[in-house]
Amino acid sequence: MMETTRPIASTPAPAAENGAPPAGANAPEKSFSHALRNVLWLSSGSVLSRILGLTRGVILARLLTPFDFGVYGLSQSIVGVKERIADIGAGNFLVYRPEEIEQHVETTFWVNLALSSVLLGLLAAAAPVLARIYRQPLLTPVLVLLGLGVWARVNASIHQNLLRTQSRFRALAIIDNCSGVAWLAVAVGLAWKGFGVWALVVSALAANVILAALLVATQGWRPRWSLSKSSLRLLGGFSFWYLGQGLAWYLMTNLDNLLVGRFLGMSLLGIYALAFNYALLPVTLVGNAMSNVGFAELPKLYNRPEAFWSSYVEFSRVLALLGCFAAFAALVAAPDIFPLVFGHKWDASIVPFQILSIYAAARCLWLDPFLALGNFRLSCLTGLASLPAALLLLGLGMRYGLTGVACAMLVTQLGFDVVSLRVTARSWRPLMNTARATLPYLAGGMATAALALGFRHFVLAGRVEAKAATMALTLGVFLCLYGVLFRSDLKAVREQVFSRPAPGIQR
Repeated sequence: MMETTRPIASTPAPAAENGAPPAGANAPEKSFSHALRNVLWLSSGSVLSRILGLTRGVILARLLTPFDFGVYGLSQSIVGVKERIADIGAGNFLVYRPEEIEQHVETTFWVNLALSSVLLGLLAAAAPVLARIYRQPLLTPVLVLLGLGVWARVNASIHQNLLRTQSRFRALAIIDNCSGVAWLAVAVGLAWKGFGVWALVVSALAANVILAALLVATQGWRPRWSLSKSSLRLLGGFSFWYLGQGLAWYLMTNLDNLLVGRFLGMSLLGIYALAFNYALLPVTLVGNAMSNVGFAELPKLYNRPEAFWSSYVEFSRVLALLGCFAAFAALVAAPDIFPLVFGHKWDASIVPFQILSIYAAARCLWLDPFLALGNFRLSCLTGLASLPAALLLLGLGMRYGLTGVACAMLVTQLGFDVVSLRVTARSWRPLMNTARATLPYLAGGMATAALALGFRHFVLAGRVEAKAATMALTLGVFLCLYGVLFRSDLKAVREQVFSRPAPGIQR
């Protein structure tokens, strides 16, 4: 199979070692400031989207049961496998070839449509079998409806990535928010009327259909019937490894749901799923915005290895600074916010949530180097090699219930972080440079969170009765400590975001 991108030298820019920009680095610095402003657009839109999602989750947690969340969470994990197979990376293929989009766009669209349609039919055929395996008849219609939503979203990925290549991140943020509003309205309305798990399923379907329709309408591109042999050949080489790595890493990050649902039961899966989904808010809020912008900008630097690695370290540093802040703030607030917001029936989620918050911080340490380099072949092979270790760790962790499963996920992620950057860069230098730039935020976040929780336990215990007041005081301690510890870094990011816009991205 062909390689997806040109190889990038593993030696980073001198700036990654001594902090001083290399000669002629002004253009990359301007590009990074421009990219951070795009991150701000996506993040600001994502903030509203996540607020809508949080509101939806809180209301549904009050109206629905852990069983409802368990059935929905298991179905999402199963449908996600179908989504990974259906999404052959056609949209991302265009991102990695920004100068050849017009040559390949029609072919990629029709291949994407054909494959996703076939897989939707296979999912519908397999749904009754899966319902018998999990001894849950509800799975059959739930899987089909969720599969329809995924079909709509996957086939709009071409339009979504065309918007990304055009740096139209403001439009993407608005579309995401519109989909979120629809999701909230449909979910709460159906849950209020007593539809149970169907409130989760139908609202997810409606949100995906609306998202797809808005992407198609906003981008404006319409496919013509055209298939190119050269495009098929290039897409085939790209998609084989893209699909393989997507499946491998999807299994890596969803084995927990599949195993908990099968061996611990739907109710415990619902408790775990709620903890997992909210613990990963920092990843979806900060990480996705950084990743979307980073993976659109970094391929433009493939012919300049020093600028590439310098930009990679900078993207990762900002991701770690903001991601660790959000993750440890959530960890600190969890003991008070869960009973206050979700109710005491979800108290069993608190400890898994706190462990998974550290897992979320670990996922924010640096950008996925496989995606940054477009090296999906290596990503696939690394993921497959890691599956046995992940399965072993989860098997051991399940002996200790949901807490053990959460710990197993954390250990797996930390190992992946180190291995992924080491094998992609082919030397220790990029790993050490990136680690020096990002690990202080993980260590500092853990230390300040521990101090804040100590303040809550030893100083506030018995003195403040109201949960809201306890949470506010504990969070205030954490925010002050983190802000003082990393004040210069936060100031530097603020100055880059609000500096005068650069005239454009130089390649």
